[in-house]
Amino acid sequence: MSAWRRVVSEAHRRSLWQVLGIYLMGSWIGFQVVLGLVEGIGLPVWLPGLAAALFVIGLPIVLATAFVQEGLPGSDARAAETLDPALFPTRDAHPSNPGPVSSPRNSRLSSFLTWRRAIAAGVAAFTLLGVITASWLVLRALGMGPMASLLAAAELAENDRVLIAEFEPRGADSTLAAVVTDAFRIDFARSTVVRSVTTAEIQDVLRRMGLTQAPRLNAELAREIALRDGIHTYVTGEVTGTGSSFVVTARLIGTTSGEVLVALRERARDEDDLIVAVDRISTTLRERTGESLRTIRRAAPLAKVTTPSMEALQAYTQALRASSWEGNPQRAIELHEEAVRLDTSFAAAHRAIAVTWYNRGNADRAIESAERALRFSDRLTEIERASAQSTLHLARAEFGDAAAALERMITLEPTHFAALNNLALVYDAMHDHERAEVFFRRSIAVDTGRFFAYTNLGEHLVLRGRFEEAEQAFRDAAVRAPQSAWPVVSLAVVPYVAGDIAEAESRLRRLLQDPSSPLAVQRRAAQQLYLLQRARGEFDAAARFARMQLSGAGGSAEEEVYIELDNIMTDLFLHATSAEPRRHIAALKAAVSRTDSENVLVDAAAACAWAGDAACAREYLSRAGASGVLRPWSTLGTRSAHAGIARAEGDLARAAEVLRSLRSATCRACEAPFVGRIFEEMNEPDSAAAAYERYIATPSVDRIWTDFTLPVMHEWLGRYYEERNDPRAAGHYARMIELWDGADADLQPRVAAVRERLGRLQPDR
Repeated sequence: MSAWRRVVSEAHRRSLWQVLGIYLMGSWIGFQVVLGLVEGIGLPVWLPGLAAALFVIGLPIVLATAFVQEGLPGSDARAAETLDPALFPTRDAHPSNPGPVSSPRNSRLSSFLTWRRAIAAGVAAFTLLGVITASWLVLRALGMGPMASLLAAAELAENDRVLIAEFEPRGADSTLAAVVTDAFRIDFARSTVVRSVTTAEIQDVLRRMGLTQAPRLNAELAREIALRDGIHTYVTGEVTGTGSSFVVTARLIGTTSGEVLVALRERARDEDDLIVAVDRISTTLRERTGESLRTIRRAAPLAKVTTPSMEALQAYTQALRASSWEGNPQRAIELHEEAVRLDTSFAAAHRAIAVTWYNRGNADRAIESAERALRFSDRLTEIERASAQSTLHLARAEFGDAAAALERMITLEPTHFAALNNLALVYDAMHDHERAEVFFRRSIAVDTGRFFAYTNLGEHLVLRGRFEEAEQAFRDAAVRAPQSAWPVVSLAVVPYVAGDIAEAESRLRRLLQDPSSPLAVQRRAAQQLYLLQRARGEFDAAARFARMQLSGAGGSAEEEVYIELDNIMTDLFLHATSAEPRRHIAALKAAVSRTDSENVLVDAAAACAWAGDAACAREYLSRAGASGVLRPWSTLGTRSAHAGIARAEGDLARAAEVLRSLRSATCRACEAPFVGRIFEEMNEPDSAAAAYERYIATPSVDRIWTDFTLPVMHEWLGRYYEERNDPRAAGHYARMIELWDGADADLQPRVAAVRERLGRLQPDR
């Protein structure tokens, strides 16, 4: 007997109730299979509803067929008496085997409602469903018809950028509109097809537009930014209040044509339902762009990866704006802390706190917040989870693990700019310079508009001694951000790092005197000129110049205190044999009393420590919140203060260990002068010489901050090599004389003594 005949025969054997039970069970199993296919391979979301409709339509047909063929429950008729003659023809009549007795059920209805036809109709219906589904998927992939994705229709390209404007409030609270905007950005950022334009990219364009104050990103400004930066599409939207409910609308618009490519609308019952509405509207837009339905369906709901608390999300949104738009990291931390107070498992807020603390150099707090974020890692997207892990490992200086986490981010999103940039910095810190350069250049290729991608590459090239290429990188950065001081002034400082002090000074003075230079550029140029004068031993002139600049620009008390601290640290380093270093403490305390800046307190602690007053140093560190366990990425000031305390208490080995474990992303050897000084005091001249030589051999744009120590190191190295009859002595003596040729009068006796030593080494000179 064929399989088909066996199925029909089995149907004939069952009563009406059995058929009903089997049908309902089979329908449930079939519906679960359809749901699994929708979730597993990304079939369209309407498929389960259509399948359910077919199951419902089939139910009365199956019941009617069972009733006609089997009779009511309790009937003594047997299925064998009414077998479909087309499938089971009767045998020849025989006295012992009479044929079927005629029955009302063998009527025209009985011949029409047969099991063969019922089963065939079901198979045909679901075959048609499969054809419809396959056609929908094919047309979507080919970009044909209303179901076409924008990617297939060539309205978008893979990895295109999409700019999301602020949603406009219409009869709704403006803070709710801001929350909807950021919630939409958070969810849309999970797209694997297109990429949301970041706040940093927007600010770069605004800077090029000459807008120093970040305005509200309305639809008009969004289109202008998109046109300027080659962004093909942007999103605008509204949040409309209608009583206690809300309507959220969003439109994806072509930048050049102004054509609305997609328009969507969702209703929210109340404020708490807004997150769900945003999730629905963002998911639909991601589907229309061409993202894999399977990827979208497997993503956690927005409330799952953010927070179900609207109040917490509002605080989180305000924190993002304080950090990105207002440049106020302290306010951002306070608001993020408020968010996690409202929802202690708000993992994204914990992650944001970790990143902010890490960027501010507080590794302890970064580690604490990153660990909290990972404790609720099920509420992070895969990208966010890898980001939190990378921050945790960076704060611990676990570079290998940090690199692995960043590589996971790049695997998930190959165009993730921050991951590419940070991975390059990590490889740079690991001294894997070749791979670092590869990722610096990849980050630039991903987004040619971000100026700091070029400055990072420039700093890397300076470190490798490729000064001409570094200048070009800083020049490219300056073109993209002419209002930003960092790339413009770094370009002027590169000749100094390469050894041409006169050219660097000339460039800096041109920037300072150019009336068209932005104020930020002029102030940084003045700062670098101040540091350059200090590197040449012109400390009195440098202090006068700094005070003159501060008085003209309305300098803050904090900046004035820094000048005092610079002078104290300089005197302590240059005159290490001073009999009364503590004479500086009174002046230091008087200066610090004028400000409570955390950075000033840390630097004051370092000055106190190196002056020999450990108690004073501990007091300032405690006030600055930097008295805890040191982490490898603690600032030079914090580490210098802790090392100075150990030195003041006679533990020179500990002092050297604290400084040598410093990690810095920009100034790779800035601790070396102080490490060398400690080794001198430990009577380990070979170790001191190694530290000084490492400093001299490590070029860095940031090294100008500590180059006031450079002539002293050359002077000491000259004596060191002279005592060993090493010809390198003459070179160090000559470099010291060159640097301090025009130094202050109180330093000239030292210059004269070095000239005399050099003369003995080179009598024919």
